[in-house]
Amino acid sequence: MPQIEEINVEAEIKAAETYRYMEEHKIKNALALTQWEDLQTKLEGERDKLKASYPMQLAIEKEGNYEITVANLRNGISIPLRYDPNVPCIHVNAGGKMFILGFRVAFDTLSVEFMEGNIPLNIRDIAVNLTRRIL
Repeated sequence: MPQIEEINVEAEIKAAETYRYMEEHKIKNALALTQWEDLQTKLEGERDKLKASYPMQLAIEKEGNYEITVANLRNGISIPLRYDPNVPCIHVNAGGKMFILGFRVAFDTLSVEFMEGNIPLNIRDIAVNLTRRIL
């Protein structure tokens, strides 16, 4: 009977992993949109700081609820960002370098954190780095 027990254990592990994935996805869906909105606010704050320091025209153009473009109107460089609520994640095209900002559930605070690959990212650092890329 050891083979049957092994199969049952494997099935239970798979069921637990599936349940955890689904619960994480629910949390991400509930909280990621707020992170997207917070990122937009941080980008606007960085734009305002840079306007005071640099003679340039930095614009943030909203294209509906899920797309924005951060642009330097003087040199024409822009970075489009698109939030995908189905995954959820943010697609970024920074000067031909495409990458995805994902979300990870932080169980200690029941919140979501930005991730690129397996690296956690601070929302302020993301905003600063994106605006600096278009200077």
